Amino acid sequence: MNLKELILKFRRLIIAVIHLALIICAYILAFYLRFDFKINSSDWQVIVKTLPIIVCIKMVILGYFGLYSGLWKYAGIDDIWRILKAHVLVLLCFIPAVAYVHTFAGFPRSIFALDFILSFCFIAGIRFTNRLIREKFRPEYKAKRKKALIVGAGEAGVMVLRESRLNPKTNIEIVGFIDDDRRKRNLRIQGVSILGACSDIPSMVEEYGIEEIIVAIPSAKGEEIRSIISHCKIPSIKFRIVPGLQKIISGDLEVKPREIRPEDLLGRETVTINEKEVKDYLFEKVVLVTGAGGSIGSALCRQIVNFNPKEILLFDHNENDVYYLGIEFLTKYRHIKFRTIIGDIRDVGLLKSVFSNK
Repeated sequence: MNLKELILKFRRLIIAVIHLALIICAYILAFYLRFDFKINSSDWQVIVKTLPIIVCIKMVILGYFGLYSGLWKYAGIDDIWRILKAHVLVLLCFIPAVAYVHTFAGFPRSIFALDFILSFCFIAGIRFTNRLIREKFRPEYKAKRKKALIVGAGEAGVMVLRESRLNPKTNIEIVGFIDDDRRKRNLRIQGVSILGACSDIPSMVEEYGIEEIIVAIPSAKGEEIRSIISHCKIPSIKFRIVPGLQKIISGDLEVKPREIRPEDLLGRETVTINEKEVKDYLFEKVVLVTGAGGSIGSALCRQIVNFNPKEILLFDHNENDVYYLGIEFLTKYRHIKFRTIIGDIRDVGLLKSVFSNK
């Protein structure tokens, strides 16, 4: 077992020991500050008598609030809030404990406030110092990274920015944010500027040499995404989109930008086809496709052949389109029987003849 595995195995114990050391240091330092760094023997007696009390109370309460199990590299506002609540509860327990054991005789009241502040700063500070070291002094990667813009200066945009900094596999460098909210203009998020609105994208691409644009607005509808894309009709630019939170939670998608899909532009979920039901309906049946020469009709015909119909009738008024579709059937779908019918769908006589022909 190497050192890293050993640390991981006893991680909680190590963190508990670190907290114990911080608690002791904060309490003794509080006395030093109170007495201008001149502690006499009577003051040391007070410290020795009350230190076990504060240590026991803090260790139990910090453990109750789960402060021995968190990952420090993800320290955030929630950690500060839990540390603050824990220290308030410690204070509420420590004051009556000192009153009972020591009756406040010779115990400076200012120690309660000093210890509260120092202990809070030590326990919160060690977490954020760890995070700062990890984020600011991580190894530099020499590979050239693609310059990118993030459309959307919200929570999703911040997630993308942080991921691009922490994960070298993203291979992108965020140059700035784009957001239509005028109140955010010229502000900065984690050191990255909000450069302008969606209408400014073309000029930003040219000015900063942007190679990729990431749309980080998971709540955006299809119309809004189409509007964003319309502002940047630049062939060399690659577009990606951050999926909606509900899809991430459901496990359908990963938390990372992906290529823009048709459903993003439509603003609705794609329809899932029950192929078994379709096959039961079309298998060994004579299928008539009107407008078969058009783009939709021809695509429909290519899908129908997968379900082994008895025969496909290619009906269209455009003789050329039907002819070329027939050539495609002869070369690609030789196993499928088909007929081409040239005519107008409004020709009732022709339709009666087609339907009556067995």
